[in-house]
Amino acid sequence: MKANALLCPACCVQYVEVEFDFEVDGVILHNVKAVRCPTCKEERFTAEQYQAIRKRINIPF
Repeated sequence: MKANALLCPACCVQYVEVEFDFEVDGVILHNVKAVRCPTCKEERFTAEQYQAIRKRINIPF
C-alpha cells in the first residue's frame, strides 16, 4: 500500500479512484474523479479532485 493511500474510516480498506458524472447546482460535469471504498461504496473527493471540480465550474478558491 502507498504511504499516502486513503483508507475508508468505516471499512479500513484503501479507496480506489473512479470517474462518474456529477451534478453541481444543476450543471452536470462529466468524467469527474473521486475515490470510492470498494466495500461500502462511500465516495469522497481528495483535495486535488475538489480543486479540479471548482476550476471546471469557475468557483474562486
